[in-house]
Amino acid sequence: MKKHPIQYTVFQPNVLIGANSDMKLMELRLYTELLSFKHSEEPERLLYNIPYSAVTESDGRQADKNLSRDYMRLTKAFQKRVFDLDREFMQEHFGEKYPVSIVPFPRIRYEEKMFEISIEPYFKQILVKLELGFTKGDIQILRSFKHTYSHRLYWIIRQNQWRKNTLTLELEELKSLLGCSGKYPRYNNFRKDVIEPVKSEFQGTWVEFDYEPVRKGRGGAVKAITFIFKDDMELSKALKLGEVYSFEKVLASYQLHEREIKKIRVKVTLEEELQDGLCWTERYVNTVIELVKKTYQVKRKKSATAPIRKMGPYILKVLNEGWYIDKVKDRWIEEDKNQRKQLDIFESAEVVEEEPKAYRSPYRSFKEMYQLHLEVHGEDITEAEYADRLGYKIQGEWVVKVG
Repeated sequence: MKKHPIQYTVFQPNVLIGANSDMKLMELRLYTELLSFKHSEEPERLLYNIPYSAVTESDGRQADKNLSRDYMRLTKAFQKRVFDLDREFMQEHFGEKYPVSIVPFPRIRYEEKMFEISIEPYFKQILVKLELGFTKGDIQILRSFKHTYSHRLYWIIRQNQWRKNTLTLELEELKSLLGCSGKYPRYNNFRKDVIEPVKSEFQGTWVEFDYEPVRKGRGGAVKAITFIFKDDMELSKALKLGEVYSFEKVLASYQLHEREIKKIRVKVTLEEELQDGLCWTERYVNTVIELVKKTYQVKRKKSATAPIRKMGPYILKVLNEGWYIDKVKDRWIEEDKNQRKQLDIFESAEVVEEEPKAYRSPYRSFKEMYQLHLEVHGEDITEAEYADRLGYKIQGEWVVKVG
């Protein structure tokens, strides 16, 4: 079953699409995992743990605590990556008049089974600024890719897919976006080594596509490629009832025609305006259904209920005409009030913290990482200083976690 974009969990700011054109496959996997966190819900959080398996198991490798020195080599470029934010961007979104260059991932700690990655505060702010516009991605599909170019073309298609079903890119522009400028001077090689492998990985997913070469000039050389795919709304309409929103099967059980249910699906997906400041949302539809059911229960007790088969058309009328808007708003106010009460109870509850367990690692393993750090970064730092930076203390044959 194809997952609908409403259920996607990876959100990439549109301004960053294309900024990853020179990332290697493992970097892209790490980057994708970082994007999959709910940044807008945790605007102050800067530290994230990513299992080693997130970058190894797709290749059939098993995560191994002894691979940490390999990960240090592999993430060197990722850690030193620089994003440039120009003057106009900083002025518009941060109210600052100077351009900025940032290293988005300034520190990576290599723990026993995972990376601990810190995010630079400016970069974190970009991840939570809704006005930048976001493109949504499917984490399961992204995790399955075995080609670097698949990650890049995935975001290019997803960025356009919400509003159209074709995209034509000049060949050199496409190569630049995919990170292979200056390579594949012959189109047939580019098609065989880049486009076809990606097309194969996209098969059966939301972003599957066909393509056509665009020939121009004398000799009919290929100068551009047109990608043909289905836009989000075409695909949404084709999905079976219940594959996008749970309320779809509920409405179907009340004998509401599939055609009408899919019209509601489109309105909710687009969040079309209703009235009195309300938009079509999943919450609106679910609340109306509950209120109508309650109304019928009251009527049944008074022996004035209509046959159950009429509930479908009645719910449709209530939804479209907005008859229950005042009741909907009252219900939401009550629900939000109860939610705040529960939150207050939770926050006031005494939290008993367990005493953290001491964690230790063999000094020999630490020594290897220390020597590798010196080799990779060329930094003048003692073993004790390096251990302290990582949050450890050397104790004989062991290094012990501090705090």
